[in-house]
Amino acid sequence: MPELSRAAARNLIKGLQRGTVRPGGAKYFHRGHENWIGAQLEELEEISDDGGAVVHFVRGAYGEGKTHFLQYLEELARDQGWASAHLECRHDKVELDRFETVYPSIIQKLRLFPDILDNEEESTEDPARKLLNLWAEKLLREAGFVKQSVVRPFEVEMRLFELLQEGVMTRNLPGDLQSVLCAYPRAVFQEDFNTQRDLVSWLKGENRPVYFPSALLSKPGQRVNAPGVDKRLVGAMQLRPITAGTSLDVFRGLIWLLTKCGFKGLILSIDEVEQIAQLRLDKRREQALQTLREFVDNTDGDIGLQRAAIYFAATPTMFDDEKYFRKYDALATRIEPVSDEINWRSPVIDLSKTMLTKAQLQWVAARIRWIFQRGYGEESAAKLSDDRLGDLVDAVDSSRYRIAKPRLLCRSVVDQLERLRQGRGWEDADQLISRTATALIQEIQS
Repeated sequence: MPELSRAAARNLIKGLQRGTVRPGGAKYFHRGHENWIGAQLEELEEISDDGGAVVHFVRGAYGEGKTHFLQYLEELARDQGWASAHLECRHDKVELDRFETVYPSIIQKLRLFPDILDNEEESTEDPARKLLNLWAEKLLREAGFVKQSVVRPFEVEMRLFELLQEGVMTRNLPGDLQSVLCAYPRAVFQEDFNTQRDLVSWLKGENRPVYFPSALLSKPGQRVNAPGVDKRLVGAMQLRPITAGTSLDVFRGLIWLLTKCGFKGLILSIDEVEQIAQLRLDKRREQALQTLREFVDNTDGDIGLQRAAIYFAATPTMFDDEKYFRKYDALATRIEPVSDEINWRSPVIDLSKTMLTKAQLQWVAARIRWIFQRGYGEESAAKLSDDRLGDLVDAVDSSRYRIAKPRLLCRSVVDQLERLRQGRGWEDADQLISRTATALIQEIQS
């Protein structure tokens, strides 16, 4: 595990105060669910080697650690060469009944490399541009392009054209995506920054037509302005916006692009799926469930998604109520257990079956104190002794609030540490737990 800087530690503490974890931070205080995690990593390795895809559903009550579980898994996978995208239905305004609105969120939340917690520029980088630049660099390198010494640019562009014809145009990809993947490396070679920007905007799913020079798809040296030349070689090429009918095919092409850029595949996590229940119209709820079913269907067979692992996280109601997952056979067969024994590779990852033990909660509490110490100094963290930390864990472990214990513990420990740092003194553990639980319940209701 990399060293935790003071700035990164403070960012982690501030996130825990808000009930969130900065990407890359989960590994610093994760505990428990080892068998679930181990099974997922094993499955990811198989997908990387053999192709195919898988869909899992993560079940757990509010605050039980679904988001943390997925973030931890994503961090481990990115360390091993996977790309990931983590969507939260409410925060990211994901409309599962309209996949054409889901796709832009996937691109926006795409994470391509292991996280650097104190890298201030990481959150401002454009994932779509970064990915297309990786693609262009790969193709230009194969074409023999060396920026400092381009002696014969025509020969380089000719090799680039041939590579694109063989590597992209022969693939079963959406036509507009093929055009983007062929035009972008040549726009980079020609330093056409306006076209690069427009092609990036198309990949991001912006709802507007995009135009680019037709010469970027033509054979180098072709006299596109000569009299009598086909008009298609003279005018600008148009890319239509990604729509409901094309978004899933473009998503499939995105995963292909990731693998061609050296990634093992994509982990897509869609959190807070219970937001389906908040849709007022029955038709919209039906379509949202239909979208989930289509994801399940697209992981089966040779023409489905390849090298993708998709996780849907939801509260128990979505699994148990006949109005939701059980309503569709393709989903119902995924969530129906075949026995009372835990199958670690089951389609449903039921976190309630592997709840953190008291000893694990104690470790998490001590780890948060260590992170607080890294951020604010030894003196601040030392005010929360092992005995008092144990009192907090006891109070959480014995509580009967309708709040999952991991979230209740994290918020309470951070709150107590901050109180002590500000010189406000120790608050009774039971009183603090009660106050924190009330605040969390209000968050749920809002």
